[in-house]
Amino acid sequence: MAMTASGRRRLAGRLQLVVTSVVAFAVFVAVVALGTRPAFKRLIDLTPEARFTVSEETEVLLADLAAAGVTLRVDTFYGRLPTPRTPAERQAVTIHGRIQQLTDDFLTRLAELGGDRVEVHRYDVMGDVAASRARIEELGGLSQDDVVVVSVGARHKELSLSLDLAEIDLPAMRNATAPGAQQALPTFKVYKGEEAVASAARTLLVEGTPRIYVLEGYREAELTAGVADSYSELMTSLRAEGFEVGLWNLEKEGRIPEDADILACFEPRDEISERAADVLFRWVQAGGRFVLDLSWSEVSGPSWNPTWDEFGRRCGFRYDTRLLCHLVPDPSIPQSPGVGGMVARNLVVQGVSSQHPITRPLAQRSRFPRLKLAREIVGLGAATPDGVAYEPILRSGPWAWLAGRDPLGEDADYAPPADRSAFAERDLASVIDVRGQDAERTGHVVLLSGMLFVNSLFQSNGDFALNLFNWLAQRNALVTVRGNRYRGERIELVPQQIERVQTFVRYSVPGLLLGLGLFVLWMRRRT
Repeated sequence: MAMTASGRRRLAGRLQLVVTSVVAFAVFVAVVALGTRPAFKRLIDLTPEARFTVSEETEVLLADLAAAGVTLRVDTFYGRLPTPRTPAERQAVTIHGRIQQLTDDFLTRLAELGGDRVEVHRYDVMGDVAASRARIEELGGLSQDDVVVVSVGARHKELSLSLDLAEIDLPAMRNATAPGAQQALPTFKVYKGEEAVASAARTLLVEGTPRIYVLEGYREAELTAGVADSYSELMTSLRAEGFEVGLWNLEKEGRIPEDADILACFEPRDEISERAADVLFRWVQAGGRFVLDLSWSEVSGPSWNPTWDEFGRRCGFRYDTRLLCHLVPDPSIPQSPGVGGMVARNLVVQGVSSQHPITRPLAQRSRFPRLKLAREIVGLGAATPDGVAYEPILRSGPWAWLAGRDPLGEDADYAPPADRSAFAERDLASVIDVRGQDAERTGHVVLLSGMLFVNSLFQSNGDFALNLFNWLAQRNALVTVRGNRYRGERIELVPQQIERVQTFVRYSVPGLLLGLGLFVLWMRRRT
């Protein structure tokens, strides 16, 4: 029996529907299959704070691992969380579990990106005792529970889950003994696992333990106190970066220790003697490295604002004794470059050298250090000694001026000058290269102005500080910008929600494609 024309059209339409559905489903399967292949994997991270997304610095680290031909191994040792009995214990257990989950998420992504160059091993200390014990013995033991161990070759570094990978606020008890008083609970503030793991890996990539001696005996700044104007965070970070830090009295000893790689002096209030300056300069000529940071003191008198001119004449620099200020923008006066006042002594660096290795990573990522109580650093120009080269690496903005003392007291006069010619860009940090006639390597002097690395500003300037010391120690692999800290937040999915997502992927997507084919067929039949 011959088929009518309308029957042939209906058959053709059904066949077209079947073919369209099959092709659409085949395309869907092909896209899913290709998406599972490492070469085609692309992450679309919609999680809060993009916790599955690593920073550019971590990607550079992975490239460095591949270039060096080494493998990064990360071992996690988690114990069973205890049964909480009090609200504080319940909060602590919740925070601890949250840190574990964030760490697992980051390490999963790290292993995916690293491929053969990254190994992640997770050990259940309580569940798989034999495997955990064997690995711990290989590492030479662990100093604490719940740790992440980062290994490169035979070297490894241990990171505490709660101390190194997170920032937890542990408030003091508020009237804990008073009747009806509530116990203060810990708070999970910041997760910094990526920063800690990447920093540990970079440290393990370099060999040796450079020795830094901080000069004492000059009424210098406090190094160990946990106060805002101390340098305790810098000292802790340097040791975590693989440096050994000690103290040295150059005026008393009259020599540089033989094992010194770097010398540093932070905010001295006394001048260096001619004899000590000569010893220090000859050491730099022979390839030594020295960091000098002079800040401005509110106490008047030359003894509180030394210039270290005995050393400066030899190295081609001088420090001004006046306070360096900069106009602060005022939104209420948009046509003005800014206003003065006490706030003008707090500076934001506006000129970061993109050429020097210390500051190049900062310039590339638009990181601008902050400082206060600064003094201008000036190169000697034509009077620079032979074999000495002066290079600014940090500069102020164009509206900086040198403030004199208030004639009615000892405070600085924060009023901006009426003469616009008094404003100019001024040097805030410089590097001086010193080449001795018989030296095998170039010596370096890094000049800093004001309070740059004190505890209150270390979060803004920590990368600059570590880059500076790593560059001086010739650890170029560690000269970088560390990963940004991010807060550990997450969306919890209950099993029903997970099941709905799976149902959508398995059935809804093919159904939508089939529905689209039916819609196209219906539209064609109408026409």
